[in-house]
Amino acid sequence: MFLAVKVFLVCLAIQPMALTDSKEPLYKAFATVAQTNQTIVYNNLKAYASATNNLFEYDAKLPGANFKNFYWMNPCYLDYYASNATYVVFWLKDRVVYCESVKKVYGSVEPRFPAQYLMRVERVGIRCPNATST
Repeated sequence: MFLAVKVFLVCLAIQPMALTDSKEPLYKAFATVAQTNQTIVYNNLKAYASATNNLFEYDAKLPGANFKNFYWMNPCYLDYYASNATYVVFWLKDRVVYCESVKKVYGSVEPRFPAQYLMRVERVGIRCPNATST
């Protein structure tokens, strides 16, 4: 019994390390929330508080900024896993993309930015399911 607990704890410790050294972008494990009405999504976010200590930001104006690959989003997804969050929220303001992880809370909180800057909300899921899968 004690050995099983030790093995479980070792697995928990190794999993985040494996994600950190990931050779693949982590975005493949996430899907955009299937709601196309920005107002509805934004209002739903009022039941979620930020779990991100420091907001992640990606400025398209910076030299060397590369948004063609998806590795730049990995810190957002790692933060999601580390904070045991519900969603990853992406904001776009003045050509700068911000992301944060949010968790369900009791009561209502004001989202970090106004609704006009909401880019998308993601959760764990299949990003691009195969047409043949059921």
